[in-house]
Amino acid sequence: MSIIRPAAVAGKFYPRDPLQLENEVRQLLDAAETVQCQPKILIAPHAGYEYSGPTAASAFATLLPHHGTFQRVVILGTCHASNDSQIFTTTADSFETPLGPVNTDTASVQAAIAEGLALANDQVHQFDHAIEVQLPFLKLILDSFEIAPFLVQSAPADDVASLIRLLWGGDETLFVISSDLSHYHAYEHAAALDRKTAELIVDLNDESFDQTRACGHRAIASAIQVAREQSLRCVQLDLRNSGDTAGSKRRVVGYGAFAFF
Repeated sequence: MSIIRPAAVAGKFYPRDPLQLENEVRQLLDAAETVQCQPKILIAPHAGYEYSGPTAASAFATLLPHHGTFQRVVILGTCHASNDSQIFTTTADSFETPLGPVNTDTASVQAAIAEGLALANDQVHQFDHAIEVQLPFLKLILDSFEIAPFLVQSAPADDVASLIRLLWGGDETLFVISSDLSHYHAYEHAAALDRKTAELIVDLNDESFDQTRACGHRAIASAIQVAREQSLRCVQLDLRNSGDTAGSKRRVVGYGAFAFF
């Protein structure tokens, strides 16, 4: 019997109705300003679409010219349910979305478990939105793909980097780091902090990367480390916060989109 991970935040973070969801995602992609590149790694935010959808679209729009290229998407999402030092994957065979199921690349999952780099924990994945909110974008853009889903919070950066190396693959493999930037500062302070964080990411500098900069700091720092090893470049695609989109400017969450290529 197949194991399906139900959509946990449909109707909350994004529309539950398939037609409404497709229209919203396509409108976000159409409005996105991006650059021409074939990314190996993307950083995209994971808040509700009204808040971070435009920034996420700036990341995923880079995939449009390459919709037939990517067959495996390794997603490293921020783990919101546990501060454990493990990297958590899942036994689910697919992730439910309003646009249809997204299958899991079980071979990649099993390889990570066999190497001692990940632990299956369906409970941690059950309600976490970090992976789920990326799937409608991928579903509408890519022709045929599977995901290798992982949640990261306090895992050692070296372990996360080892996981990235293990699953690096070729042109068929894309990595998506699902992370927001700074959390709950006043607008001007957050904007300044996020600008500095963006500079560090573009410069492939992970020396001062911690939780004050991004909730997915471990995954981002690890991606930067491997990007340097692979001689990748990084470009900033978008940078804003919830005060620019749908929220108050008293306490904002930062959103950034970046492509490594």
